[in-house]
Amino acid sequence: MQKGVFMCDAYGKCGTCSGKASVPGGGKVLNYNIRKNGFGIVYSFSELPSFAYTAGIEENWRNPELIIFGLDYDLSTLLITETANLIREALLSPTKPVITGSEI
Repeated sequence: MQKGVFMCDAYGKCGTCSGKASVPGGGKVLNYNIRKNGFGIVYSFSELPSFAYTAGIEENWRNPELIIFGLDYDLSTLLITETANLIREALLSPTKPVITGSEI
């Protein structure tokens, strides 16, 4: 993925960007990833700070979408994917604490 591109083809219609960095056909890639993996990741490196967020987690797994700011493509992808996998496996949810008092 190149710097400054969204993996969508909304061309700014969603209001999160100017649309100048959209990739033709990116929406098809995003939809494919949601169908295949249960979620997809949308990236913006043209805005400051850079950010990446998920699409599909709320619809497929009834959990909030994830968003991460200020990291590069590789680290954003790794953190979002690992967290999404924990959600998919029901090991992480808004009502399930990661650390309990007895584990501290």
